[in-house]
Amino acid sequence: MPEDASKNDLILTRPWEGVVQTAKYERMLQRRSKFLQDLDAYARFLRVIEDILVGRVEKDQPIVEVACGMGFHLLELSNRGWNVRGIEIDPHLCGLSSDAARRFGLNVNSIAGDACDIPLSDSSVSAVFSQSFFEHVYDVDRALGEQIRILKPGGLLVIFDGNFWNPKLLLDLLLFYPLRTQGRHGGLKWLFTKHRVYE
Repeated sequence: MPEDASKNDLILTRPWEGVVQTAKYERMLQRRSKFLQDLDAYARFLRVIEDILVGRVEKDQPIVEVACGMGFHLLELSNRGWNVRGIEIDPHLCGLSSDAARRFGLNVNSIAGDACDIPLSDSSVSAVFSQSFFEHVYDVDRALGEQIRILKPGGLLVIFDGNFWNPKLLLDLLLFYPLRTQGRHGGLKWLFTKHRVYE
């Protein structure tokens, strides 16, 4: 986000009457309200994303957010001129982000698909990013492999994920994540032996 851009430039701060028409949008409104409570933090996060992208990816090159949810990041990045699309397993959420994009005149394409089988061609995007995603996926290696597969050679992979110093997240990683992934991921052995850096 450019230094002169203010929090008030965020899509989230604009009127959402045209998007929020029925009860099915309540979830989107609740999520939006959460972001509005701390616009400074949200604006900082967007600035971090843009700082990473600038100089590494041209704005017209395709960028994909995996597990884009309701598309808030996509909307904000598209509003700043980035060529973005999203992958989301829930088709309903894809519809919500598409409705919001139309409301604000943005070109955002959310595709319903599984992050472990991304419906995009090999080497088709310049950057892939995800936020707070890997703790929810059933096969981390496959999901990561899919993100790498769709990247062009020399492409940028950005992952924003868990804070191991947060006791709640650490408990989830050590106890509940192994249960969700049927023992394939999580637990102390996995935590200390799994390679964390991919080049």
